[in-house]
Amino acid sequence: MKLSVERTIEYQPAEGSALKITLASCNVLTTGRYEHTYMPAAREWYIAATERKPEDVVKAVREKPTDLDAETRWLFWLADKCYGWALTIASIQTIAECVNGKWKKCAIPESWFNPGSYMESLPDDLSDELMIQARVCNPHMFQPTDQEKKIGVLRVT
Repeated sequence: MKLSVERTIEYQPAEGSALKITLASCNVLTTGRYEHTYMPAAREWYIAATERKPEDVVKAVREKPTDLDAETRWLFWLADKCYGWALTIASIQTIAECVNGKWKKCAIPESWFNPGSYMESLPDDLSDELMIQARVCNPHMFQPTDQEKKIGVLRVT
């Protein structure tokens, strides 16, 4: 019986080689990296970049979800991207590049191990799709309440 969920995304940039990125459910080791390495790194990067704590922004959104200024909406969006990065990087199993019509396995780019350089180096559509599929593979790590689903609030722990 296979308990893991996998998703593979193929991406063809306007220039350069196509990429095939496979994400999967986190196992015990990758869950540990997610919780103890990537989540703290996401939080630290967010605080350094915004001088705000992500949990304070999430609290503000929870308190007044329909009355948000543009800065709070942006800060919330950025928190979602940061924590999405943490789950995505923990979920990546393999990356392959198409070279001369054949897929060749390659290492995760070093820039992807930092939330800021990850967001700078990936196109928005690819980043969004990877985050969505990482959440599909790991629904137990992202379970908003019914009320949170209605207002789009992420959970930060």
